[in-house]
Amino acid sequence: MPNMPTKRWCSVLAATYLVFGTTAHAAPEPGAAAADDADRLYCLERKLGTWFYCRKPKTEPPEQTAPSPAPPTAAARLEAITAQLRELKAKAILEPSTENVIAYIRFQRAQLDRSSMFSDVWQRALWQGPELDYTLELIAYRGSELHTRS
Repeated sequence: MPNMPTKRWCSVLAATYLVFGTTAHAAPEPGAAAADDADRLYCLERKLGTWFYCRKPKTEPPEQTAPSPAPPTAAARLEAITAQLRELKAKAILEPSTENVIAYIRFQRAQLDRSSMFSDVWQRALWQGPELDYTLELIAYRGSELHTRS
């Protein structure tokens, strides 16, 4: 047994490699090893040349754009619509051309359609939630007495 220190040294090296050699690298995903083998076979062993894309293209980081400003509030949008309607009306009155009057009529009709939609939704909300309807709070008059709903 003259080679005993050599065998021990080899077993220490093997154990060190097993412990540190395998933990030094992150464990690849199961499919990653197969993909690397396929790339190696396809690109390196075949020597395809420059016409094939063996190198993965570098992905460019997305451009950082300035954050978009916050959308205007509903009140600000309503004020803008009112201001535009006033402006179109004033322009149609002060400069009564066909184009100005038509622009005012079209914009006013669009706002009338919007208000009609609001009115319809309001009525549906009252039908679905009778507790919201103020007219149901005062039910009837009997002579001079006011009967309220309780």
